[in-house]
Amino acid sequence: MKIRFSGVTLFVSVVIASACLKAQTLNVQVTAPAAGTHFAECSDIFLSADASVEGGEIKSVTFYRNGLLLYPDSKAPFEFNWKNVPPGYYSITAVLKDKTTLSDTSAAVPVIVGDIVSGDVLANGKFNCRSWPWVLNADANYGAKASFEIEPDAWIADSAAAAVMVENGGVNDWDVQLQQPFPVDSGHTYTVYFTAMCTETKDINFAIQQNVSPWTPYYLGYATVGELGQFGPYEFICTLTDHNAWIRFNIGNSGQSSLMFWLDEVRVIDASVSGVEGRRSASSLMPGSLSVGSYPNPFNSRTFIRYDLPAGADVSLDLFNMKGQAVRTLVSEKQGSGIQQASWDGLDSNGSPAPSGVYIYNLRARTAQEMQTVSGKLILLE
Repeated sequence: MKIRFSGVTLFVSVVIASACLKAQTLNVQVTAPAAGTHFAECSDIFLSADASVEGGEIKSVTFYRNGLLLYPDSKAPFEFNWKNVPPGYYSITAVLKDKTTLSDTSAAVPVIVGDIVSGDVLANGKFNCRSWPWVLNADANYGAKASFEIEPDAWIADSAAAAVMVENGGVNDWDVQLQQPFPVDSGHTYTVYFTAMCTETKDINFAIQQNVSPWTPYYLGYATVGELGQFGPYEFICTLTDHNAWIRFNIGNSGQSSLMFWLDEVRVIDASVSGVEGRRSASSLMPGSLSVGSYPNPFNSRTFIRYDLPAGADVSLDLFNMKGQAVRTLVSEKQGSGIQQASWDGLDSNGSPAPSGVYIYNLRARTAQEMQTVSGKLILLE
């Protein structure tokens, strides 16, 4: 064929060739897990997909959760074992690409992991199982220095919590950030809750924002954090769709000595989420063991004792000194299942300050079937 075509004729030829390519049929679907499956927290979740390209070849099948990359696979069978998955609401999709430029996206498969509130679209807000997908950013360009770990016995909202040690907060509040990807959709209403504590009273902010310059926030919330507190609801309607957005807790700009910041029970509720309702995981509905923890310990003004009741029970929480003498009863009532909290201000049953030293707390939970007892130590400092 001689190249004598006019610009118009050449353009038509390209369109026809493109149409022929698009006549290929691509198909991909997620075959595991099943839609609506509810997994216990920290489960391994096996993902698989069927894919085909009629009249062409498969280049890759990539698994995504909530629009974020999980795993690319270039060879059949297309499978991925997603390990140690934290609690959260997840929408699983697979994207098929052929060896040209065509692609196909599967229908979304919604699943729930762990015991979460209906509509909670944030991953691992309880900081269980592992730190993923949370990451810490400390901007060394402004002198910021910080570290982040999961503290398994923090007992901020439950046993595990995020613990951030800020050695130098830099110049700006965003010089130290605890963050994770968080896609948002236009017209959706989001409500944010969290529990936090800091060794010094500190003004912080949290943002849901662009992850590229100019870093425009879709929402910016403020809180003053000192003693253990629950924050929220912070509600906003998002006006843009941005599946590359992030949620960030900005705790930099020290202007003070080093500090510890704890964060737990972060929830972002999307009122538009449907199809899978949050509910207690199967494991949490089974008979379980009574668990308890305290924080801070040692303490010099007030300590919080948190415990998780596997079922409703008649509860008593008593304090004793090392001689076995009763000091004070903190709880004596019937309580429902779930996380409960009591506090001790260092006073005895007469309202007098207890002397510094070691004390024993004894937690008893009685149901119609059994009595469970757990004890622990508290250290009261002057």
